[in-house]
Amino acid sequence: MWVIIHLGVSYSCSRIPIRFFSRNLKFFKTKSWEFRGRIYQKFFGIKRWKNIIPDGGSLFKGGFPKKHLENKKIDYLRTFYYETKRAELTHWLTILPSPVFFLWNIW
Repeated sequence: MWVIIHLGVSYSCSRIPIRFFSRNLKFFKTKSWEFRGRIYQKFFGIKRWKNIIPDGGSLFKGGFPKKHLENKKIDYLRTFYYETKRAELTHWLTILPSPVFFLWNIW
């Protein structure tokens, strides 16, 4: 079920038009409690393991891989920025059902 949830959410988010992510939505603003991303590095050790996790951006047709910057052209960087917003939305939506999943299953 966990795989189905993740693939379903990921596929659904991959179909959202890029113009949605070009809007200046409050959801995507850096929050003060994130300390400019340092909280993810300190408490979750992201820099230690992020390179071994597959990039889901190329999982579906038309996806956008974000593992490495391919170039520094403005159009590419803008798309990269919007696609990181897509990835953030996808991650939050896949995290939301986790409490139900862990309550539903035996430890």
